[in-house]
Order: sequence, then C-alpha cells, then structure tokens
Amino acid sequence: MENNRLRVGEPRLCRLIDGDPETSGAVVMLRDTGNAIEATFPIAGMVDSGGSYDRWWSRGVTYGDDPDYSYSPPSVMLLYDDNGSVVLIGCRATEWKRTLNAGRGVIVADFAVIGGESLDYGKINGMRTASPAYSQWMGGSSISVNRDVNQSDRLQSLTLSLKRVEDFQVSQRFSLSARWDWRVMPVLGGYDVRESLVFQTVVEDPREWSAHLNLHLAVLDLISIAAWKNCAFSEIYVNRRDDPEKALAGNILGVRWAEVMSRVLPGDDVSDCGKNFLFAYNDASSGVIDIWFQLKMDYGRALDYLLRILRSGHTWSPQSAVISSIALEQLGYLIEDHDNSRSHLDNRGQLHFKDALGVILDDMEAIPIGCDDVEGWKERCRNVYMGAKHADREEADHLTMLNTLRENLLVLRYWIAQRLGVSGDVLERNLARDPLKSGFVAGPDAV
Repeated sequence: MENNRLRVGEPRLCRLIDGDPETSGAVVMLRDTGNAIEATFPIAGMVDSGGSYDRWWSRGVTYGDDPDYSYSPPSVMLLYDDNGSVVLIGCRATEWKRTLNAGRGVIVADFAVIGGESLDYGKINGMRTASPAYSQWMGGSSISVNRDVNQSDRLQSLTLSLKRVEDFQVSQRFSLSARWDWRVMPVLGGYDVRESLVFQTVVEDPREWSAHLNLHLAVLDLISIAAWKNCAFSEIYVNRRDDPEKALAGNILGVRWAEVMSRVLPGDDVSDCGKNFLFAYNDASSGVIDIWFQLKMDYGRALDYLLRILRSGHTWSPQSAVISSIALEQLGYLIEDHDNSRSHLDNRGQLHFKDALGVILDDMEAIPIGCDDVEGWKERCRNVYMGAKHADREEADHLTMLNTLRENLLVLRYWIAQRLGVSGDVLERNLARDPLKSGFVAGPDAV
C-alpha cells in the first residue's frame, strides 16, 4: 500500500503481533523520530503488576509468580494498522516512565521492514542496497541517448533507450552481484527517468541480517575510502522467499522485495561524488571486491581506525590525528606479521613506531609523499602522535597536526589502493582531484 510509510514525526497507532498470545493485539504507537524507530507501549502504573510485556522494562526485578516470563522484548515484532504492516527487527527496551496509575515503555528497533507480513524476518534470503556512489565508482549505465542533428547541428530528435543489463557477480560470497535498475514515472509535461546501481546478496537458506549487511557495508566502506566521503545507502530492500507479494484476494503476485527503514546505519552523504575517486572499480584488479574482503579480514584492526575517522564527522580534529597514527602503527605491525616473517620486530616482538611507518612505505610502489620528505613525514607523524600521548612531550602546532593527518590518511588510502591492484600512475593522476590533495596553509591572521 502506497500509504504504508514511516514519515518522520508522524505517529501510527498499530496492533501488535509478537508470537505471544498474552501480548498479541496490544495497541502501540509506531514512530520514526528522525533518530530512532520507536514503538511506545502503554504499561501499568506503580500500583499494578501489569501484563507480561510490562516486565520488559523491569530488568533486574524478579517476580515469583512468573518464572517463565521473558524480561526482554522479542527481537522481531509485527505491527499493522489500516495503512499496512511493518516488521520491526532488533527490538530492545529503552526508556520507560511510570506514575501511580499509568506508564509507558519504549521499544527501539534497528530496522523496519515495510509491508513484511511474517515474524520470520529475523533471517532473510536476500538484501539489496543502493547508493549514488555505487554507479559512479563502478562506471557504466543501462541508459543510452542517441541525438539526431541536422547540418547546422540543430537537434532534430532524441532517443532515450533503457535496456535491461544482466546482473554481474562481483563475489562468490552470498552470490554478491551488481545490477542496474531504472524507474520511469510520468510527470507533468514528460517523464522522470531514474537509474541506480544496486548491490544484491541472495542465499538459498535464510541467514542473519548481519551476514548480508556486513558485505554491503564493506562495499560501501571501500567506495567511501576511494571518494573520501561519508557515503550512505539511499535505499535498502530485503527478501524472504516465504513472504511473497499477495493481492487482497490472497493470490501470489510475485517476489516481495520489502523496503527497509533504519536509523542505525553509517553515512550521511548521498550526494554526487563527482567521480572524484582516488581509484575506481576499473582501476583495480579483477576480483577487487573479494580482494577488499580479504584485506578487511587480514588488516581490519588497522583499517577500522581509518573508517572511524571517515565516519566520525570530525576528520580534522586532534583525535583523528592520533587515530590515524594508531592505524599506521597497527598496519605496519600487521604487514610484518602477515608478510615479512616478523623480521623488523625487536626481541620483545614489538615494532617501533617509525619502523612501522617504514614497513608500510616499503610495501608500496608509489607513495603520496615526496621522496625527499619521507624522513620528515616520519618525524612529524611521530611528534604528533607522541605529543598527544605523553604529557611530558611538546604538542605539535595545529597546522603541523592538520597537514600530518592529511598525509597519514593519504598513505593509508594509497596502501589500500595498491593492495587492490591500482597502479601508481593512476593514483598520481587521480590525486589531482582528490579532497586530500591540497595542504593546509596558515591564514593571514595567524600568529
């Protein structure tokens, strides 16, 4: 149903189905607050023991009359009203308030499956995600435009062709594939044509959300690193094969890909990246997605720090400078451990900080730092890191901190790109348009 939406700030009064006959049929208020997806329950006041779901907000209290009751809400709940059904996934009890005679308790959900009609959505067969950054990073299009002009180069006709392009598999894991999707909607005076590239995972037997979602997030992370933007999903859909789309009469119309709403996923930038990537899909080796998955497994302890900076919204903070140094220190050690037979470790199995930086640079064919400034960068990086860690060390000035952080981030991204098979020539060419290309300079009023 078209009206089956979660609009920020607009409450919906729904009935509950949670698999428990004692709580099913309860009336709850469903709402997207803009920060969370919430279901608010009426609960008993302080003078009444209340029903079984009241105990969801009584953690730490044991009632002798109900040893078998659950003190936590079910992970999956099905809500419905006259607009349709919504399945809440990852439910947990949060705030509550009681007065003498009445109270309320709030359930927060990680995901809301719009139109889902089953309590089995805790596991899914498929997931699709879309982001404007996908198509820009991957390249290509399912739309072609043919212009017919006369001898004066005046446009005589224009033909817009939409052609279904076969899905192409990018990883064996969960049959991860990329597929072009487009929509044509009539609007006043013409048509609105929208194209998107969708990543899709599909499995025969339903699996946990995290198993699907982690693959989609890993792809989004890679593209975000390439663009150095906090990219986000613009759309998410999930599928359970045993919950098909049905007509009002009950007959099956086809496969249901249900839209998902969430307030727990990373990213805030769904804008046009302008194709300003340090590296794109076609710049890397064949099988780049699987290579990236393996890098995440082997070097995730270091790469997660880089992503923490990217996702923080506070890239140019002293904290980010310290975190970037931690990422470099971790990466140097992991390269030693995985690839160098631990040859640079001391007799205590440790790797000195500047030696870790050297290990990283030695693992790269191209670096974003001038050859005559390598030792200078190592010293700056060490001074920023140690100055922040130790009270007896002098802190680096703010300008030095900013430029060292910028260099650190470029080194980490260059290393990732080259591990993915991107050549130094491509990196050098693309660096000219990269957000981290230009160094910081002191303003005219700087002291």
